[in-house]
Amino acid sequence: MRRVFVDPGAPQRDAIEEAAKWILNGGIVALPTDTLYGLAADPFSAAAVARVFDVKGRAAERALPLIAAGTAQVETHLGTLGEVAARLADRWLRFHSPVSWTNLGLTEFDRQVHAWSVIPAGTEGYAKAEVTAGGVDTDELSAKTMESLKVPGLFFIGEVVDVTGQLGGFNFQWAWSSGAAAGRLPNS
Repeated sequence: MRRVFVDPGAPQRDAIEEAAKWILNGGIVALPTDTLYGLAADPFSAAAVARVFDVKGRAAERALPLIAAGTAQVETHLGTLGEVAARLADRWLRFHSPVSWTNLGLTEFDRQVHAWSVIPAGTEGYAKAEVTAGGVDTDELSAKTMESLKVPGLFFIGEVVDVTGQLGGFNFQWAWSSGAAAGRLPNS
């Protein structure tokens, strides 16, 4: 292990070149960030990526984030982005590009990315709604059986219960899981 200190206000070219050599030779470079640290490695080297997983103690099924300079770099290495992803990336970078590629510039860019919020302009109405809010309060149900605490023998499962999750199958999982919980109640 070799420790190299870099002045964030005036990064030394030789230190950056040394870090790049480590990465190109399959090594890992630790970089301080505004929160903890980042690890840099050659994403096209299976051995280097495996080392990152090992160093982090990260399970193989958990993905690693990659940082790219723009959509052109992503497409050069990974192929063409879908239309919506390309439009989002281009628009984001058009309005929020880093002021500079220095540590200070990237720290500010990171802050902007993490502080970004999306405010919907509207909806297409109830007829097109994928998720509605509300339902039977979970405080009024047995968490083990989904039985009403007020009316014995009355069960509520799935989307009729006030449980909210992201789109992508979570509502199906909740429906099946809550149904299974209710169905496991021993006959009395």
